[in-house]
Order: sequence, then C-alpha cells, then structure tokens
Amino acid sequence: MEWIGRAENLVIAGPSGTGKSHFTEGLAQAAIEKDLRVAWFTLETLAAAIGKSKVDGSTARTVARICRADLIVIDDIGLLPVGEDAAEAFYRIIDAAYERRSIAVTSNIHPSGFDTIMPKTLAGASTDRLMHHAHLVTTTGDSHRLAEALAGKGVVPCTGPHPQEHHRPQAWISDGHQPGHFTATHLGISMTVDTQPGLCSRCRGLRVSSLTDAARGEVTERGMAKIRAAMAEAAG
Repeated sequence: MEWIGRAENLVIAGPSGTGKSHFTEGLAQAAIEKDLRVAWFTLETLAAAIGKSKVDGSTARTVARICRADLIVIDDIGLLPVGEDAAEAFYRIIDAAYERRSIAVTSNIHPSGFDTIMPKTLAGASTDRLMHHAHLVTTTGDSHRLAEALAGKGVVPCTGPHPQEHHRPQAWISDGHQPGHFTATHLGISMTVDTQPGLCSRCRGLRVSSLTDAARGEVTERGMAKIRAAMAEAAG
C-alpha cells in the first residue's frame, strides 16, 4: 500500500474477464484494512454524481468530497463509448487528485486508446495526468468467466425438483439430471435432448434437437398423436 501513500496511480488494462476488477477489489479491501479511505465508481456512476452536482452548483464540493478518499477507483472504462459528461467527470477527478490522491483505473483498452472512446482533448489531458505517476498492469488471456462456463462450472447443479416441473408433460422431462447429451424416452417416443454445457436441464430448459417415434426412427403422425395425448394427460 506504499504507492497510495505516495499518491501514485494504478492502471490495469486488458480483455474482459481477466481479473482486473477482482484484483482491484482485493487492493481496495487491503487499503480499507489499513484504515485508508476508498471511493469506488464506475465511469457511469461517477458521471451521474458529478452531473447531479451541476444542478445546484456544488460540483467543486462534490469533487473535493470524492478526493477526500485516499484511493479512488474508477472501474470498467472502455466497455461503452464515453459521452462528453462522463469524459468531463473523469477529467475533473483525475485533475483534482493529481499528485494528491491515488487513483486506480481498470479498462478494457490501454490508456493510449482513451481518445477512441471519449473526446480527444479530455482524453489527452486525463491520460497525461493519470499516467504521469502510474503503475501500469496489463492482463492477458481468455475470460475466466467463459472458461468456467465452458467447463460446466458456471452454475451449481440443483438437487430438488424444478418448481414448474408438474406443468410439463412427462414426455418432455428428462430421466437424467446431468449436462450434455442424453436421451429421454416416454410413451415410446425417443427425444434426444441437447443442453448447454454446464446447465441443469430442469432449471435451464431443454432444447429438443430431434423427436422421433421409437419404432420407426422418424417423426410420424402417430408420434405426434402420442405427444398430444401425453400433454392432455399432464394437463388434465
């Protein structure tokens, strides 16, 4: 935390899902445990706070109040285009905190590219002050969220029956409770069910990739009649 005592900044840039916000949250928590004051904003909430202060002419007081914090975090820059008001709010805080307070910024793009998402004049002035005394951390790699989803770790499997299960005809309910490809058979109808990886079939829904008559291996009028009969039985 000595960099905060020196009023130095931290800029973490890299693709979405590579741990920028998570890492910054850890630093903010460590600062709080050291009895330091932390203010946390996204660029949108910062713009809203500064914009609201313009109504009653309290912008200077609002900026001063924010800059009482030892560490000011501005999270997730670069996800959306930045309008004039947001760019102005960003500059006001950077300028007021310059060499007085520490600012931590997380961004999907390198600060040298800020002029591609906000007005060039404000982007240049903000980046100049932000980077003068800044530690730059660049993250790389694939999104950890996407990796967990593809590995089937994005959700916790359910252990109880789905609350809406009684509304489904039995022919549409899988006899399994695992992600992946499996076959559910009822009333002589074979349904190959394809669920998204890692998703519970009961809670996330089923996508039927084929529905065939078990005897003939194709969708037939007899098969459709069985489906209608099963639905009528479930409804009645």
